[in-house]
Amino acid sequence: MGLSKHRRLRRREEFRKVLKDGKRARDHLLSITAVDSQNTDAEPRYGFAIPKRVGTAVIRNRIKRRLRAIADRADHPRGWDYVIYAFPAAANATSQELSESIARLLKRLKSGNRTRP
Repeated sequence: MGLSKHRRLRRREEFRKVLKDGKRARDHLLSITAVDSQNTDAEPRYGFAIPKRVGTAVIRNRIKRRLRAIADRADHPRGWDYVIYAFPAAANATSQELSESIARLLKRLKSGNRTRP
């Protein structure tokens, strides 16, 4: 099923705003950039960036589907936009590892400690 369209970042301008103004945290699998959208009633929105160096189209789409499913189940604060960028190591990661990575990075963003582990 995945995320509905109103919970996704789809336009280039939306991605640019998050990447320009947001806070970033990363590990060996993913990088998450988050920005407050100033609309506290809005559900969190997500954008996914999976570059070609991660793998073939089949692998990239598999990672994107997994990340969408994780984001759909997550209970993230309302009014925030997120861009999740996958690194090549994500191609061999399980859904559980991706989920743990997202949880760890969001916790790091919330605490303000954005350095690498």
